Amino acid sequence: MKSPVSSIMINVRNQQRLIIFLLLLCPCRTSAADLPLAIIATNSFYSQNNYFDRVSNRFERDRRINLLTIAPTLTLSPARDTLIYIRGDLEWEYELDADPKTENTADSLETFMTSAYLNVDLQAVQMIAGLQPFLIARGLITADDAVAVTFIGDHDRWSLIGQFGRIMQDSPMAALTLDYEPGPFERLALFSAWFRDNEDALATTLPDSLQILAPTSEGELWWVGAMTDLFLGQALLSLTAAYQFGEVNFHHLLGQTRRDVRAYMVDISLSVNVGRRMSGELFLFAASGDDDDSDGVLRAFCSPMAFNPRAQIFFDPEWLDRDTESVMTYGGGGIRGAV
Repeated sequence: MKSPVSSIMINVRNQQRLIIFLLLLCPCRTSAADLPLAIIATNSFYSQNNYFDRVSNRFERDRRINLLTIAPTLTLSPARDTLIYIRGDLEWEYELDADPKTENTADSLETFMTSAYLNVDLQAVQMIAGLQPFLIARGLITADDAVAVTFIGDHDRWSLIGQFGRIMQDSPMAALTLDYEPGPFERLALFSAWFRDNEDALATTLPDSLQILAPTSEGELWWVGAMTDLFLGQALLSLTAAYQFGEVNFHHLLGQTRRDVRAYMVDISLSVNVGRRMSGELFLFAASGDDDDSDGVLRAFCSPMAFNPRAQIFFDPEWLDRDTESVMTYGGGGIRGAV
């Protein structure tokens, strides 16, 4: 196993060329004391009860994890309409209940570059190029730090956003979003997205019985959907819905399996202020699953690099194999900041 130090050196080295290129675009006329450098530090503590234990195959493990993140950021402006932004994250994760009998380590130290991009205002449109946040459908479809190009055009309350980049390692993805703001903090949006699997990512959607056949995959996925944030009196209604379609070819030791993709996802929440600083929220998330593996259609909703509080249904062992049901649902409530 690589040591944390060697991992740090490898991750940093992979981003050096991009950072050096961006810095060369900016004439260094500012003294070191005046550089717009900031350091953001956050600390989070997570506690999970009855977590899935892969050794006993039961929900009986408790986990307590402390996560400290230190993020230095550098912002440079070589010209009036040009901005260079660079940010790196240093994360230290410590698990208080690590089991020395398993491969779980008590702590880990990682560093990675999250942003290194050029932001240029071209008057008619705004262009962002480089390593940047790549977010589609509030992260329910994709949330990654990707090398990408983003174009944003604004007119009155309307905006058109085009994105193209490579997520994961080498899989291209593109999205187009039409956004309208009917009022303060309100939003109506239509979006479409496209993804091509270049890394056998879709092969993991096959049943466990076929994983022993060493499957690989190639294919394309499409999404069309809508997002809304609307005030209904004192309540905020948020909705994200998407329909997914496409085609996937699986290659394995027994030959080839072709699947059409037909799936959907809906996430809806209602938030109401409770006092001046807090609000109560109720939410319901639903996504289609595939309960019939013999009809030649993949109906389980697929999200490459999803990252959203609702997206834990895709990863948490508590929902293990739920994608083999006709529909996956996840609902609940909570307290958060005022809306």
